[in-house]
This record gives sequence, C-alpha cells and structure tokens, in this order.
Amino acid sequence: MNRKTISILSIGAACILSAGTAAAFSSLQEQRETRARGAAYSRADAAGEPADAYLLREYEGKLAVFERGEEAPSQVFDLDIRLLPPYDQGLLQAGIGAADEKELARLLEDYTS
Repeated sequence: MNRKTISILSIGAACILSAGTAAAFSSLQEQRETRARGAAYSRADAAGEPADAYLLREYEGKLAVFERGEEAPSQVFDLDIRLLPPYDQGLLQAGIGAADEKELARLLEDYTS
C-alpha cells in the first residue's frame, strides 16, 4: 500500500472511533437525564410524600446517600463532586431520587466507577 491509502484508512478509522465514543457518551448522558427527569417528577405515595427511599446528593463536597426523611447521610463516598461535569454537579446538588436499593446501586455505579 502506498502512503496515501494508509493515510486515508487511518483517518477513516479515527473517524469511526470518534463516532463510537461520541455515541457512548451520548447514551450515558441520555440515561442520566432520564433519571433526573424521574427525580424531578418525584413519585408520590398516598400521603403525598416522595416515594423515593433514597436520595443521592452532595454532602460537604462529596457524594452521599440519604435515606428518606433523614437529615444526615447514611453513606458518604470519597468522590469530590467538583471533579464531575457541571451537569452532574447540578443534579447532585438538587438530589437524585432512587426508589429502591437496586436503583440506588445503579446510580452509585454510574458515579463511582
């Protein structure tokens, strides 16, 4: 192969990798926005209180889990939220609800892995 063909193939491969990376990040962002919308329209139970059992939010600059109705976090993670993208920082400052432990585990995996 000549240099021109190799260059064209290299550029094509780089474009494909870039598109794949962009698609993956877009999908992750979409998942986070869906969760945020779900938290914003928080589920209500018969008493009119939010049905979310857990709230994932910022506490003293760190990622923390709060159980429903509690003032103090039940868990604090050594994750400085200032290192996250501004969008995620905003979500965590507002709080992201989780209905159960399974949903909480998914959220924690997203932020801590």
